[in-house]
Parts: sequence; structure tokens; C-alpha cells
Amino acid sequence: MTTILVTGAGGFIGRCVAARLREAGNARILLLERSSVALEALDRGYWRGLRADMIDVIFHLGAYTPKDAASANLIDPIVASNVNGTAALLASLPSTPRHLLFASSLDVYKRVSGREIDETSEVGPATLYGASKLFGEELVRSYARTTGCAYSILRLGHIFGPGEERYQRVIPSLIRAMLGGAEPQLSGDGTTERDYLYVDDAVSAIVAASMLSERIDPINIVRGESISILNVAKHVAALTGYEGAFRFSGRNGDSLRFDNRAMKKTLGIHSFVPFADGLAREVARFRETEFATR
Repeated sequence: MTTILVTGAGGFIGRCVAARLREAGNARILLLERSSVALEALDRGYWRGLRADMIDVIFHLGAYTPKDAASANLIDPIVASNVNGTAALLASLPSTPRHLLFASSLDVYKRVSGREIDETSEVGPATLYGASKLFGEELVRSYARTTGCAYSILRLGHIFGPGEERYQRVIPSLIRAMLGGAEPQLSGDGTTERDYLYVDDAVSAIVAASMLSERIDPINIVRGESISILNVAKHVAALTGYEGAFRFSGRNGDSLRFDNRAMKKTLGIHSFVPFADGLAREVARFRETEFATR
């Protein structure tokens, strides 16, 4: 029986990947969460304790992911999990996997507003988090060169959907404010654009990549279309019934556009959940959880 490891199984994307793998069946699935063992504490004894002599496919999704902009440069958690943790995971493996998938980030790119970013674009992380992901990519490449295993480096974009409530991102912040009747805050004049990909589509791309035998290095996991923050807010207002004003403050951020042709060609992901439909599902989750008794 195939053995699959999912690190970061308690996270937003990790939970969804684990659920998709369970639906497929016919595999032993090992779920690694920080609440059970930290990545940087892994050693071969851990796998012996699980009687895991062979791990065929690894979804390395575990990482310290900033929940807001202020935590994107925190040295201790980023280095511990994203640098030391990835190195410890690779060193601890009981044998060479068939496929190693690493969830990187679009934050590795140098930000150039208005210019479309593809896989050949210049890297230049603006945060320690982005730099740690770029270093993680090199760790995976080095491991693959040494062992000969197939691998995928996926640079995940702005993934949204039910389950991202723990993050202080634009979409959950807008939903929470409007459902609570508070005036939502938008940066600048709201014209900053972002590329949003629904979590189910991201999971489809991640699982598809793990099934390939060749090396995928790297691929952007994005919708390939951008929408302004103001239009996102208008969508949320329509779904929540919010009729108040928006509050604008600060400066506009960089408007980012990404190319997804490599994702479509290599992974066969050609259709996406409509943005409005995905947003409606996330609003429904908020109503069922945080706002169920209000």
C-alpha cells in the first residue's frame, strides 16, 4: 500500500489536501501537525515509531505562515519551521520517496507592480518569510539531486475559501467586519489588484503535481486573473447584506498579475471555481461558525 505524508495537515491548505486524499482511498496517510511534533524535532526514530519504513509521496505543506504583514519577518518561528524544519524533515526520511512536493510561495518573487509574473521572473523576496521559502526550494532541489527522487516546487498564490479564518487576510477581514456590521477598511483607494484562487482548485493542482514522475520546478499555482480589493469588498457586501460605507486609509499596494499557463499545461487545471461562488462559500462558513448565534 502506498504511504503518503502530509506535513502541515492542521493548516488551511493541509486540511483540504488531506481530505481530498482520504476521498481517493487506497493509501496509508500520515498527517503531521505541529501540535503532535515540530518539524525541526523530526528524526528517524519518529518514523520508526510509526512503523513507516517507506514514505512514497510527501506533501510538504508545513511551515510558519504569517497571519498578517507584521509577522512576515519574525526570525525565530520562520527559521525554526521553514529552514530548520525542512532540513530536519529531509534528513529524517527513512528512505527516498517517489515524489516530494514542496509548497513554496509567490513571495519569493521581486514585486513589480503591473508586470505579469511567470516562472522565469526575477526572484527577490521582500520579507524573511519569502526568503525562507526560496531557501526551502533550494533544500528540496539539493535533496532531489542527491537522491534522484521526483519533486515539485509549487509557488502558491493567494488561496482563499472556507478555512482561512485564522489569517488576517483581506477576504476574511472584510467578511468578519461586514457580518459584524463594522465599517470595513481598505488600503489606499481600493484599486490594488490581487489574484485569488479558490482552495479546491489549489488542492486539485497540488494533487495533480504529486502524480507526475518528472520534476516540476517551479510552477505558479494561480488563477491567472486579478481583481481589485474594492471589487472584492463589493462582492462581500452583496453576499453579507452590508449597506454601509467603506473606509480607505494608507497607500495602495503593488497590483500583482500572474501567468498560469504552466499550471494549465503541466497539471491540466483548466477550469476554476468562479470567484463569486467561492466567496459565497466562505461567507456561508463564517455564518455557520463565528456568526451562528448572532
